[in-house]
Amino acid sequence: MNRNKITARKLEDVKINVKVKLSALWVTLMFLYLYADVLAFYQPGHIEDVISGEVVGRQINQLFLLGSAMLMAIPSMMVFLSLTLKAKANRWTNIILGIFHACVLLATIFIPVGTAEIWVYYIFWLNSCFGEVDKLKLSRLVSENPPVGHLPYYANAIQINR
Repeated sequence: MNRNKITARKLEDVKINVKVKLSALWVTLMFLYLYADVLAFYQPGHIEDVISGEVVGRQINQLFLLGSAMLMAIPSMMVFLSLTLKAKANRWTNIILGIFHACVLLATIFIPVGTAEIWVYYIFWLNSCFGEVDKLKLSRLVSENPPVGHLPYYANAIQINR
């Protein structure tokens, strides 16, 4: 082995299956949910609300926790399902559940945590999540090979291999 010999490797674009892209986007969405929930604990009054058994004006009970668990089970299952479902079922499942989660995100704008205002980090988080939802739609468009001029502004972040 020659330690003086340095070989340069080129960074190559590898074609990534749309199913893998969708699965990765669901993972990203789960991380964004997690980070937003963790950051909410830094807002004044939020921990006290949780300790008192109330979040955003709702009692923390079994139904609340079941609903929260079900809501988070969707992206968790979609990580797997995006890789295993057949193309038609995969497309419709991702579209329907992507729209559902977009509606959930929109609804959270009207439910501020802790105080009566929405914090800047939360607006950033919503923007990041909607970027992921838009990328889910973009992945569908990419699979159908649209004209490059018609892609949204963030398309440069995703490598399109034809």
